[in-house]
Amino acid sequence: MRRYLSLLLFIGLAFGQVDSTLDIIILKNGESFKGEIVSVDKRSVSLQVADSEDILTFKRTQIKKISTPENRNYENTQASKNASPTNIKKGHGTSYYIGALLISGSGLYGFVNKNSKCDDCRTIDDIQDWIKRLDKQTDIQYGMLVLGGLLMALD
Repeated sequence: MRRYLSLLLFIGLAFGQVDSTLDIIILKNGESFKGEIVSVDKRSVSLQVADSEDILTFKRTQIKKISTPENRNYENTQASKNASPTNIKKGHGTSYYIGALLISGSGLYGFVNKNSKCDDCRTIDDIQDWIKRLDKQTDIQYGMLVLGGLLMALD
């Protein structure tokens, strides 16, 4: 029995894999189609069939379930004739990551500014110059934060 166990595990591994990168549309009549959703509007959904150049368009009233890689592990989306259009997005763009880096850099810059000390301040004028420099650095920090947030929101 032990010699058949590894063979059984190998067969289960070979046949048990699912291509989880494809969108799946299941119709009310039981048919299912795998591919990539190319457009979605109020009344229909278009799917480019996997391993084919064909693009199929389904009315929302025909669709029972739409399963995308993003929602497959959570809950399947129920399509109905009253459903609002869904934006299908495959990941984030470059602006999202640039925005995230700007926000992270803003936090790091603020941490450095908060812990800075005026070591060579001898007079009141030196202290006032140091405070003005900190104000400029704080303005830069807030600018990075706002710009990063906008870039992430626009993505």
